[in-house]
Amino acid sequence: MKKIRLLIIISCLFYLFNVKNVFAECDIETRTNAANVSVNYDMERVPIDGYGQKHPEIDVQETLENINDPYEVATFVHLNIQNVTDRIYITVNNKTEGSFETYNYADTDNGNILIEIPDTEIIREFEIKVYSKINDCLNEELRTININTPKLNEYYYSSMCANNDAFYCRNEFITNDFNVDENEIYEMYSKSQLEKEKNDKQNGNQNENNNFFESNKKWFYVSGLVVIAFLVIAIIVVIVKKIKKNRKYRS
Repeated sequence: MKKIRLLIIISCLFYLFNVKNVFAECDIETRTNAANVSVNYDMERVPIDGYGQKHPEIDVQETLENINDPYEVATFVHLNIQNVTDRIYITVNNKTEGSFETYNYADTDNGNILIEIPDTEIIREFEIKVYSKINDCLNEELRTININTPKLNEYYYSSMCANNDAFYCRNEFITNDFNVDENEIYEMYSKSQLEKEKNDKQNGNQNENNNFFESNKKWFYVSGLVVIAFLVIAIIVVIVKKIKKNRKYRS
């Protein structure tokens, strides 16, 4: 009987010990570390050679303007994860391309992680999660950060966007695809061009009328003065005739 009681007490203590560990909360310092993790991206334009090697010492603008330049300008996206500490670890899920990486503090550069993306052909969706490394709440998920890295707007440098302020022309790079397909965009562009031609025609007609008036303005003024003079003379003649007629009757 004593053995049974002893086993029950040991089982209860073991259960309580495990419950404490399962439901233990991370301390304030660990949660603060997780809250301080920041995620952003920046973009780098740099000349590259035929082997894909970067040449930051070469001027980007000169490379763009010189069609015979042996280098070409490439755009790289840098996904930056900052403020990682030894109390937390990070997982990076590239949901677009299906890659997954885990980063501990030892994998960082003084708490900073830089993931370089070598092209801007597609929008990439990343899910970054922050987990605890301390024993009291080991592997507890403390935070989730979602971010999209940009792609080049395929319409931005096209003739469609010359002097065009439509929504599909405003940004060189986009982090969300447009909510309309390619055919709808071309249809909107065609309608805007027809409207522009109509407005240009109306403005052209108005300008022609204004130019005609400006070029003949002197003659309009002269003609107006002649008409006014004629009316004044006619009125004077009528008045004089009326006065003579009245004098005749009186005599």
